[in-house]
Amino acid sequence: MLKLNSLRNLILTAVPRLQDAPGQVIVMAEGGRIQATGTDALSFEMHYTACVWVLGLSEHPDAVIVPALAWHRLQQAELYASGQPGDAFRFEAQPLDELEAIDLHLRLQMSERVIVTQDAATGRVTAAHHAPEPGPIGFADKPERWVVELKHPDGERQRLAEFDGPALTRALAYLRQLGIQP
Repeated sequence: MLKLNSLRNLILTAVPRLQDAPGQVIVMAEGGRIQATGTDALSFEMHYTACVWVLGLSEHPDAVIVPALAWHRLQQAELYASGQPGDAFRFEAQPLDELEAIDLHLRLQMSERVIVTQDAATGRVTAAHHAPEPGPIGFADKPERWVVELKHPDGERQRLAEFDGPALTRALAYLRQLGIQP
């Protein structure tokens, strides 16, 4: 489940304070299922809900939500293609009484493609690769470095987060190395 680690790392990068307290970011898969075809191929897809808890978030929620949304739109472009993502990305927030903070809970619909190959001579599985998602049309021109700012009513800007973009070019190169033409 490479996407879970990727999502957790993104949040830790976007909110640098959390790097000193990584236990405040909990990520897990819920409701997982495997989808495979009835053919001889061993390749399959994992489908699950990524559950993310950011505990004691004192930063503005957008510092987590904006990077997570950008990441999710790249990873699960098909969920946003219709313009009506439905339950693709949900959240809950609980204000904490003793702090000016919240516990933020994100729920993102996810899938991961797993390409499995077999050695023709022995029939044994020789490799399994989690293939990166090819990304949505028109996303290749998005910036590699993102800065999220909150614009206050008085015009003042407050920097909430910085994170690296989806690096679509590298993802496409990786797919080609696996012999997949996106």
